[in-house]
Amino acid sequence: MKDTNVLFKGEKLNHAAIYDIDANVHRLVSKIELLAYINPLNIAQERKNFFKEKFNYQPDFKYRKVKFKPYKLHRLFFSQRLERVEDELIQSLYKDIIYTYSGLVQCIETIKEPGNKFYFNSLRFFGTPTERMVDNAKFILHHQVPVSEKALFEKTLSTEDAIEYFKNFRNQYGFDFSIKTSSAMSAAAMVSNNEQCLYLKKNQKFSRHELELLGHHEIGVHLVTTFNALEQPLKVFSNGFPNNVETQEGLAVMSEYLSGKSDHDSLT
Repeated sequence: MKDTNVLFKGEKLNHAAIYDIDANVHRLVSKIELLAYINPLNIAQERKNFFKEKFNYQPDFKYRKVKFKPYKLHRLFFSQRLERVEDELIQSLYKDIIYTYSGLVQCIETIKEPGNKFYFNSLRFFGTPTERMVDNAKFILHHQVPVSEKALFEKTLSTEDAIEYFKNFRNQYGFDFSIKTSSAMSAAAMVSNNEQCLYLKKNQKFSRHELELLGHHEIGVHLVTTFNALEQPLKVFSNGFPNNVETQEGLAVMSEYLSGKSDHDSLT
């Protein structure tokens, strides 16, 4: 049997331009983590203020300082010499990837700016739901949870309970990841691919049903994808292709359903 390391080195030499550009893009993309910037630092306090004033309060959110220079990052993205890649399909793929991440940079750099700049940049980057999607969402929201299942939906479990649950859930997989808590996040849980970490919201109350869904969603799809991508020779699999977010979230919801922990009624 031939040495796979030798084969890999030979493959890398034959496609040096692809690996060079892939490595360059990876270094640039590693600076970008949208969820790290989009979650306000003072979200918990502003939420209290909003409800205390009976919804007659305009939240004043504070965000993390952007740790890179957006214009310089744009310039470095578009300075990649894609013409070195002979295969037109691969060249086109990396061109789309560069456009995608440049759009993400535009989202990040306008989070704190007035005039709905972030809103319009995010619409341009992520797109908008179709009328059918909106109608389906409205239809699902009007469904009632059966009385026999309501105990599963009661939010009686603490963040500490959730940590123990996910530690046990983690044992089903052949990889390890850290579990941390944060008060600067709007969602109950989220994954950081760069850190290979599952973040849970501090002082959050969870239901048993929610923990089961989050396990299949965050770990069974997002983190499985992360660790599978790290095994690939090209970093583009780890960074994500165009439309990666839509695909990931679609697969995550499908995973919830196929696991048997989600059904038409429980999607409420």
